[in-house]
Amino acid sequence: MRIRHCEPHGPLRAAEYPSIGDQLDALFKLAEAMRTQGMQMPPDVSAWIDQCRAVKDKYKPSHPCHAHPPSRVFFRPSERRLHAPKDSTYET
Repeated sequence: MRIRHCEPHGPLRAAEYPSIGDQLDALFKLAEAMRTQGMQMPPDVSAWIDQCRAVKDKYKPSHPCHAHPPSRVFFRPSERRLHAPKDSTYET
């Protein structure tokens, strides 16, 4: 009898997928392009597209380096965020 060890596929896939935000942005762009090309969208999808477009228009990148920010932002331990809890593990 042979015993085989199989890694669970869920965590392996999750580690390699783009961030949820990047995935949602891609879906938004797809839905918006489909609607622009004349495809009829369900009312809730059309409302979602309008809401996302309003947010994107409100918060446009103000500098070229912000056009494609990294999906995850890391801070140095010395850079404390303003909303960090008082018992934060950051060392200064």
